[in-house]
Amino acid sequence: MKNIKLIPGIMVIFSFMLGSTYAETPRPGSPVIPLGTNANLPTHYPSYMLPSGKITKTIRQSRTIVVDGTAFKLHPVHEIFTKKKGQQATIYELRPGMKVGLEFTNYKGEKVAHKVWILPKDYPTVKYAH
Repeated sequence: MKNIKLIPGIMVIFSFMLGSTYAETPRPGSPVIPLGTNANLPTHYPSYMLPSGKITKTIRQSRTIVVDGTAFKLHPVHEIFTKKKGQQATIYELRPGMKVGLEFTNYKGEKVAHKVWILPKDYPTVKYAH
């Protein structure tokens, strides 16, 4: 009798697990700045992203971008989104001073950026917290 009552509860938990998606979770106390705040962003951009900041350097040979002093490796198959829907950029088009937002994935046991969004100059950024 007890086993029959547990099955609905387990099914509910399992369905919540299936419905969740992997995302960079903001740390407690970290501000989450929704995209669109103080910026007119396209609809193909996500509603928020952490981290975001200014590019200080790009190292093309190792597919690395340095954002606010923190180095991020890019996934071998990465996407760099521009404000024009359907138009993407390459690492060669990223310049120091540009504001970008990042999304991560795992590659060979390492956390790497697989999506980069070029942001407007007036976009309020949130530094990466390790």
